[in-house]
Amino acid sequence: MINSFKKIQHLISSRYLAGGFVIASLAFISCDETLVYSEYKKISEAGWGMRDTLEFQIDSMAEAGAYALDLGVRTTSDKSYGFKALQVQVEQVWLSPALQDSIDTLQCADVLKSSNRTMDCQMINDRGDNLGEGISNYQYSFPLDTLTLPVGASGKLRVAHRMRRPQLQGIVNVGIELRRVEE
Repeated sequence: MINSFKKIQHLISSRYLAGGFVIASLAFISCDETLVYSEYKKISEAGWGMRDTLEFQIDSMAEAGAYALDLGVRTTSDKSYGFKALQVQVEQVWLSPALQDSIDTLQCADVLKSSNRTMDCQMINDRGDNLGEGISNYQYSFPLDTLTLPVGASGKLRVAHRMRRPQLQGIVNVGIELRRVEE
């Protein structure tokens, strides 16, 4: 009787240990230490309107260094988007940390980078294969820029679609991700 109790106790403790190991492994694998900023805006179920400009504010950078900036797009898998590509306009302004003049009364910010560009984001190749990742929703990532930013730099980005249709169906989220890269 005592021997079978010990076997059951060992089985239970082994399952807890294995479960804890799996959870710890997933937590370790899913952490992306290079990801500094990630924000996605939900698109209305009515669609992404031509005048619906999405704004992203990236606050003070904790570390100086090189960063990769990406545009993320998520679509439904039910083919409601219906286009091979998405044309977007991305405005970005990056400011250096606030500087004080010699009498400590005025503050000014220097513009590190300012750009306004239109991007063609390929979502389906010529054979009709979806280039996104996922099953029920597709995730796309498009490189925007590589930046060298000082400590305290901040950015403001605005994203709008430039397709001919006034309302785009099938886009669920649009976002910005900023990752630290090795120099």
